[in-house]
Amino acid sequence: MAAILVTGILILAARSGAQIIPAAIITPESATYADTRPGSISASQTFTVSKTQSWLPLYIFAVRVIDSTNFQLTNDNCSGNTLDGSETCTFDVSFSPSQTGHFSSNVVILSLSREIYDSSDISGRGVMPAVTLSQTSVNFGDKIIGSASAPHEVTLKNSGTAALAISAISVDGEFNVTDTCGGNVDAGAECEIDITFFPITIGDKTGTVTIADDASDSPQTIALAGMGIAHGSADVSLSATMLSFPAQLVNTTSAAKTVTLTSDGDINLIITSITPSGDFAETHTCAGPLVPGATCDISVTFTPTDTGTRTGTVTIADNATDTPQTVALEGMGVTVDAPSMSVSTGSIDFGDVNVEESSTSTVTVTNNGPSEMTNNSSALTGLGIGAYSKIDHCAGVDIPIGGSCTIDITFTPNGDGTFDATLTITNNASNSPQVVAITGTGVTPGSGGGGCSLMRR
Repeated sequence: MAAILVTGILILAARSGAQIIPAAIITPESATYADTRPGSISASQTFTVSKTQSWLPLYIFAVRVIDSTNFQLTNDNCSGNTLDGSETCTFDVSFSPSQTGHFSSNVVILSLSREIYDSSDISGRGVMPAVTLSQTSVNFGDKIIGSASAPHEVTLKNSGTAALAISAISVDGEFNVTDTCGGNVDAGAECEIDITFFPITIGDKTGTVTIADDASDSPQTIALAGMGIAHGSADVSLSATMLSFPAQLVNTTSAAKTVTLTSDGDINLIITSITPSGDFAETHTCAGPLVPGATCDISVTFTPTDTGTRTGTVTIADNATDTPQTVALEGMGVTVDAPSMSVSTGSIDFGDVNVEESSTSTVTVTNNGPSEMTNNSSALTGLGIGAYSKIDHCAGVDIPIGGSCTIDITFTPNGDGTFDATLTITNNASNSPQVVAITGTGVTPGSGGGGCSLMRR
């Protein structure tokens, strides 16, 4: 009888046009969730399951979300349920992204045989704000106490994909801050943070701007520095910041070279120490405070203790804002009277040379005695050196008294314009180094020559 009843139902179903085997229908067919931050859960969306027309009931084995990491199934009233006639069931799905980015998945209804009755497309985007600062440190330099600096502007940009919520922008130390950021900065938008320095005491000052927000790297900081100075301050200028001594016999003392120190501030300059280093010594006339505009002299001598290049420094400590000041020192120690060097020319002008063609000129270096010339080397420098090459017949060669050697300079312009360079020749001569100024103009044949002054290297 059961078989006859089922057969009869199937025949009636077929005659009525209804499906014999029911299928599930999910409504809606797709759903998009609002932008959600990683670690947060979106509002859930409700899906309704119904069955196609059929005389038979619909048995639902389970509801499944394919991407169960970023989407969560909740309030499931469908799994294990049976729908008959026009009955429906519902389930909810929420979005909780594990990271930033776009996520898409499907929610499916499985039959008892684990086949998919129907599916619905779901998608959402994980978003997060991010802060980019145009500067992370600001140095205001010197500022008279009791007065404010001009505002220094730092741009804050929300370089993330979600609105940035700012809870506070604060500063410490002898600094002030204002901003145009308000409480929120939209994704991609910018605002300005204006910082001023208001020293109230003399000395080095530091501070920090702190930005508290809901970005992952909160708080962000801007390091601040400045110097509070008195209404009047001391300042120093030097007539030279480097002294170069000629070759000097080991254990003998050179003639003195002098640097003039000037008190350039608007209060007295108080010098606490003047200290030489290396194979150098100094004497000075800088006793007592120097009133503004006054000068004193520092005389330096060179007494090499060994051969070769010797270096040192004179260090001046005082009450100026840029203390200490330094003068670099250098000289060469030799064991016999140093030779004297001469060069055949102090400058070379190749004139106009066609592009990619070459012209060569020779510099002759002569040892005028009274001893052998050693440690010979040369170097090409300058913005136009790419157009020049050299063959140094002096390098590594000891030149006897009266002897000479040559350095060949070749000019091969790679374009129109004027190319400048400098040849520097060094050795143990008392008048080392010697320099030769080099110039030449590259021209394209037929262009009229001369090049363009804007091409000067």
